[in-house]
Formats: sequence, structure tokens, C-alpha cells
Amino acid sequence: MKAGSGKAGSNDIVASIDIGTNSTRLLVADTSTGEVFDRFMTITRLGEGVDATGELAEEAIDRTLTVLRSYKGIMDSRGVSKCRAVATSAARDASNRDRLFNEVRDILGVYPELLSGNEEGKLSFIGAISDLHHLPQSSPCHFSLDMSEGAEYGYARAGKGHSGNQSGGCASPVGSNSRSDSLYGASPGGADKEGLLVIDIGGGSTEIIFGNPAYPDLARVVSLDIGCVRLTERCLHNDPPTRAEIKMARQVANEALASARTAIGYSRYGECLIGLAGTVSTIGSLAIQLDTYDREKIHHLAIQRSVIGEWADKLSGETAAARLQHPGMSKGREDIIAGGVIILDEAMSVFGTSWCLISESDILDGLVGSMSCK
Repeated sequence: MKAGSGKAGSNDIVASIDIGTNSTRLLVADTSTGEVFDRFMTITRLGEGVDATGELAEEAIDRTLTVLRSYKGIMDSRGVSKCRAVATSAARDASNRDRLFNEVRDILGVYPELLSGNEEGKLSFIGAISDLHHLPQSSPCHFSLDMSEGAEYGYARAGKGHSGNQSGGCASPVGSNSRSDSLYGASPGGADKEGLLVIDIGGGSTEIIFGNPAYPDLARVVSLDIGCVRLTERCLHNDPPTRAEIKMARQVANEALASARTAIGYSRYGECLIGLAGTVSTIGSLAIQLDTYDREKIHHLAIQRSVIGEWADKLSGETAAARLQHPGMSKGREDIIAGGVIILDEAMSVFGTSWCLISESDILDGLVGSMSCK
């Protein structure tokens, strides 16, 4: 969370809310300056049991609504003029989502948007690329980007600021001096030949996005019905999971990701993918043993695949209680983190990438950017 001094009543102060399968999140920002006032994430586990029942549990709905009431208080105190609230995988799959949506409207004053997987992926892509131009040259995932062409898509572009994350606050692996020159920037018509690979591992779904930063609307998205909650509920039943369960989870993830690679139809993915959402952030925190979440230390941290593979093996072999003892593990994620890191590890295998660049700018930033363009 990052707080600032909101200007009550300003038309430029907007909020975005992501009602996800595992967490409910809020971003409040000023679209005229790029200043971020608040970022909040609360684990609400809205999608608990949805994969099996096809319905949102009453307890899960109540948890989510309680958090949204608190978020509305924050928004009112900041003088938010516009809000976009979106719901994703759990709501897409739930037959009783209207029960949730009607109460969300009563609380927030806006009816939540049910995003398709394609819409979710494109907004996440826009958020992920919004401040890549601040990557230091020393990063192993430094991309050669040309942002001079194409439309502006974000409040974080063109000198408007970037949520207070200066490049000096971004961590990269000690001693790394390699870089990836196999991912390219904008060129007319180039979206079909070159671009960036982004993976957004949610609770209920995982979006694979390949696109050119200058033409985000042309990005190709594949939304997979696997996420850290869904894969855990399907495959990882014991605590700790059995070897057979881990093997099954990896097989399910690998087959889904291989189908995504075929559907995208590209072979030039480069050495680095950009990873979004709680699983990826948690692995970053674990890798640098971060006791207290610090966005500036996690944002644009580059993690080698070998490190991710080690954490995948370690976490999948431990009980939830043992996982919680690791510095960097956030409470509430310990029971699903193994499923999430298995997806990330298998994605890097399927797409042949050696590095994962963590982006804490994601769908929330894409939503805020969309409101700055209106």
C-alpha cells in the first residue's frame, strides 16, 4: 500500500477495484500526476469451492462485501470521482454472481463489470507495460522498447509519473549483467512478429498475453481455467501434497500452458517473461526473504527460473504451516502458493524463458489508465 495526500473532489482522482478469486484489491490514484494514494490487497477467497459447485459461497460473498465497505470509506475520504470495479474468474463461473453484483452496486455505487478472460488479459498487459521504461539497464530483463508510436494507454506514461517506483528502488539479482535483446519495441505492423510475454496467475484463471507495447489492443490473450486456488482444489488435496498429486498438478498446468503456446502461435518469446499477481509477488518476497511487503523492492525484481524451480519443489513438499514460516510468505496464501508456483515454473518451461520479471503494476493500473483516457 502506498498513501499520499488526496485532493478531495478532484475529477482526476479515480479508483479501480479488482474482485478476484483469491483477493479483493483497491488502487486510488490521480490520473493527472500519476500519484498513487492507496494500494490495498485483502485475501477474501471469493472463489472458494466454485470449481466444484459452480456457485459463490455465502461466506465468501460476505467476506468480499465487508472488504468493499472498507474500501468505499477510503474512496470517499480521497474524494474519488470515478471508479471501475471488475470481477474475474470466480464470478465468470458462478451461477449466483448477481447476488454479489447487486450488493456491490449498493456499496460502491457502480455495477461491477464481468470481464472476459480476453479483457482481463489486455488490461493486465496495459498495466504491466505502463512503466517498463523505468527498468535499469543492468536488469537482465531490460527490454529495448520504443514507446514513441501508438496511443497512450496509461496514467503512468509520457512523463505523468509511475506510482512512485523509481528505478533505483527496483531490485535485480546481484551480479547480473546479462540482458535480453530478443524482445522488441514498437514498429508499424510489428505486433504480429515481436512483443512481450506476460503471465497473470490469478486464483481461478491464468492469462497468457503476447503483444507489442505500442499496440496493446492487438495483444493476443489466452485465458486458462487454472489458477492457484483452482489448481490446488483440483489436485493438491493433502497437506503436504503427495508426490502423485504434485505430478498431476504439474501435468494439468503443463498441458494447459502448452495449449496456450499453440494458440498464441509464436515461437520468439525471448529470455524473459513478465509475471503478475500474488503468486509471483510472493515468490519474489521469498527469494529475497522480505519480512514485510515492500512494493519498491519487489516491483521489477528479476528472478531466474532455477530459483523459481527450487521454490516450487520446496513449497509443494511442505505443509501449509511450514510454508508460513518462510520470511516473505504472506498469511492467507500458504495453502495455495504451491499450486501457483507450479503454474509459474511450468510456464517458464513451456515458453522457454530463463527469467521472470515481477511487475506489481497490473490490471488495477490498466483500469486506472483506461479512466485517464476518457
